[in-house]
Amino acid sequence: MQRLITTCQGATAAHPGSIGGRRRSYTAAPVNPALSILAGAVTVAAVVAVSARDGRLMTIGLVAALALGPLVADPPSDPLSVAALIAAATLAGVLLRIALRAVPTTRGSRLGWPAEAAAAAAAFAIGIGAHAFQAGGDGPTAAVGAGFALLALAIGPLVDGRDILRLGIGLLLLIGGANLVRVGFIGTPSALEELVLAAVVAVIGGVVALLAVRDAEAPGGIVPGVAAHGHREP
Repeated sequence: MQRLITTCQGATAAHPGSIGGRRRSYTAAPVNPALSILAGAVTVAAVVAVSARDGRLMTIGLVAALALGPLVADPPSDPLSVAALIAAATLAGVLLRIALRAVPTTRGSRLGWPAEAAAAAAAFAIGIGAHAFQAGGDGPTAAVGAGFALLALAIGPLVDGRDILRLGIGLLLLIGGANLVRVGFIGTPSALEELVLAAVVAVIGGVVALLAVRDAEAPGGIVPGVAAHGHREP
């Protein structure tokens, strides 16, 4: 009996984070304050992109979410690839902004920004918990939290998209969120991966803008009495 107790104590000492000789499946990962602030900014920008009715605010939020997302990485990504991602996000925003001159802006979220913000915050917390449960992953916790938040915010536009612009916003946030989750669990992507991602973001932005303009030029495409910034015309 004494020998059995000694053996169990030795196994526990060899694995202080274990129960009954089995290592726990979660661990507390260190938190980087700077990355946490960036991840919070990405989430707030995505909430603005999804819920704003004004076309200018919508595009600013979308560009900020896509441009700041690549910075939530540890170790930092290659500067050239980060610059390419920021340029692609800016290009997508400019193209969507041009499209908004010809078509009415999106109607925003049916739920409103408070509900969208609450959903994003809950998803952020779930992402942090998932990162800890999976033994921390190879990337920062904040990246997974922001990624989960963007994925949650993308659901509404994709499921209930009432126009091509809103669908495009949902698709771009889905891509940005998936990339952040990948960074958090697998680690910083290679320069080639990020260059490919930049190309995808730019192409999607261009296609969405083109389809939005074509939709506006089609019969019945324009909603009468609605200006490009979401305000009703006199």
